[in-house]
Amino acid sequence: MTRLTFLARYRFHNERLGDVVQLGVAFQLGYIPVTVDAINVAVLKAEHTGFARSIEAFEFGRQIAGDSQPTRKAKEESQFDLERLEKRCVRDLIKEGRRGISKSIVVSRLLRQCRQSLPGLYESIDGRQSAIDLINGIRRCMLWGGEEVAIRYVTLLCQVYIVDSAENRRALTRNVILPLAEAILIREPIYLARLARSPEIVRRIRKRLNVQNSRGDVLKRRFLSRIRLRLWNWSLQIDLRTSDWSSFVVTTVGIFFPRRWRGHRRDRAVRELLVHAVSRAVNS
Repeated sequence: MTRLTFLARYRFHNERLGDVVQLGVAFQLGYIPVTVDAINVAVLKAEHTGFARSIEAFEFGRQIAGDSQPTRKAKEESQFDLERLEKRCVRDLIKEGRRGISKSIVVSRLLRQCRQSLPGLYESIDGRQSAIDLINGIRRCMLWGGEEVAIRYVTLLCQVYIVDSAENRRALTRNVILPLAEAILIREPIYLARLARSPEIVRRIRKRLNVQNSRGDVLKRRFLSRIRLRLWNWSLQIDLRTSDWSSFVVTTVGIFFPRRWRGHRRDRAVRELLVHAVSRAVNS
């Protein structure tokens, strides 16, 4: 990962705008022989065609072109984003009502446990980036797996951290955060429906499309709902363009559907295999 891509990831939380940041740096250093007005018009056209936050990324590249210590600023931004992400994680849960308040209490406790049990994860830049994945993993395990799944997830990570070595900057712990969360949360229809309706996904869509309330922008989502009826060797499939009522129906029905029956048998087997591998690595 290049330095500019690294800075773009911490500033915009993705690497998609890294090329625009590099364009801003190159222009500020005089490698692009055009006027300021001309390149601003070009970047503005790119943003209007769907590349959200292009102007912001371009100006950010111009700002860091003359900065002698960009790495230090990236570290400060990552620290600010991490603390803000923890607060946002709890705040989004509180907005969901009575159940959300109880979930937010559990998530707050798990976040404090991670701070106390995984101190080495918050000491380096790579570790703090992994901590962002950890916060998202805890939140998603709590939302779509329940308290039991979230506690199991944090417990396994703490066990891995104990046997991990500080000499390699806790590489084992950092590398197991995402795979463990991906395996515990099986991609079944109920999970995907809840994910589509979550404030996190709506916020990311609004940011990617550059939706601004001050301009009067309105975001309306449409889904491709697929209805499939199968009877022995005969099947019927219908694709309908609908609003978000389908995800609402699936989410509501999912409350009464036992978690142990969700997902395919292969997905459940992969989850148990990975959890068993982590437990075996910890105990060996």
